[in-house]
Amino acid sequence: MSNKREALNELLNRKPVNTKIQESVDSVIERDGVTQNKKKATYELDLDLHTELKVFAAKQNKKMVDVVEIAIREYLRNNN
Repeated sequence: MSNKREALNELLNRKPVNTKIQESVDSVIERDGVTQNKKKATYELDLDLHTELKVFAAKQNKKMVDVVEIAIREYLRNNN
């Protein structure tokens, strides 16, 4: 009986291990005659920031991902 109880306690006290690994998604995109290698990334944004980004991108006639990529490149260039 003690062995069963110990085994049960061990299972209940064990921290869950995340064995699921996010699948890497690479792609090659051709835009304006230029081939670009891309890596898919998923982020959660503040709702208001997302809306502001969407409106800004539409006003600039750009895709949201293009605006984000430009912003990240500029941030990294200015902070290195």
